[in-house]
Amino acid sequence: MSARREELRRIAIGGLAEIVLARERGPSGWSRLVVLKRLREDLAGSVELAEMLADEARLLARLEHPHIVRLYGARFDPSPELVLEHLDGPDLRRVIGATRGAIAAADVIDLGLAIAEGLAFAHARSDEHGRPLSVIHRDLTPRNVIVTVDGVVKVLDFGIAKARSNVYETATGVLRGTPAYMAPEQVLSGAEDLRVDVYSLGILLYELAAGAHPFARVVGAALHEAVLESGVPPLSSARPDLDPGLVELVYHCTRIDRDQRPPTMTDVVLHLAALRARHPEPRTFGRLAAFVARV
Repeated sequence: MSARREELRRIAIGGLAEIVLARERGPSGWSRLVVLKRLREDLAGSVELAEMLADEARLLARLEHPHIVRLYGARFDPSPELVLEHLDGPDLRRVIGATRGAIAAADVIDLGLAIAEGLAFAHARSDEHGRPLSVIHRDLTPRNVIVTVDGVVKVLDFGIAKARSNVYETATGVLRGTPAYMAPEQVLSGAEDLRVDVYSLGILLYELAAGAHPFARVVGAALHEAVLESGVPPLSSARPDLDPGLVELVYHCTRIDRDQRPPTMTDVVLHLAALRARHPEPRTFGRLAAFVARV
């Protein structure tokens, strides 16, 4: 007997999809909250967008990791609908807005390490034949990372992720992502490899530590002009109390020249793990949960 599903309320609606909270009930009385992701009603007839959502389902099915949102199931007829785990907690946009640069260095490192571990797994994932999936998230932003009340960090929204397994392919010249977190090479030439996620993580770490985006007052094309002209400003100017190793990592992750960034997300994980070892507090989800409860 399959689970019965009751839709409770719409959580959010974006440019392409709507997110709905639902409850699944199954045999023997079990139930759980889930999140449904499907195309907006006015876009439901788009074959292109339906294929993008189906690609996300196929990719998430291969990305079982503690720091990546879990796919419970999906349907594809009459249009794609993803059934995802429900994550009870704020996204990093809320965390940053509430703390305004007052996050302890150990918490910044813990958050960054969890995100980097999830992305390193995705970057290195292969299919059942051992062929690399070549996954690039392409939209790592504060909105797309959640810290649950249990202290679990999850990366979500692989809706525009690039992977070898994708059926839909973005047309040449079409930019996918959030401009404020896009690497310079994405904007200038559309070039994309795993290091664009390294750049986005560097910006995210800066924002967590400083309480604001490094170019918070710059919008549109002027933002990328500012990046190319002077690069991301030193994190130490916003948080002089930070571990110099974290400042250095953010500097290297956000270099304009991608060849000067850490070559893989695994390198970022190793660097963050070494930094974390300098701090006496244990790395526990419980401490992160207590932090989230104050947000």
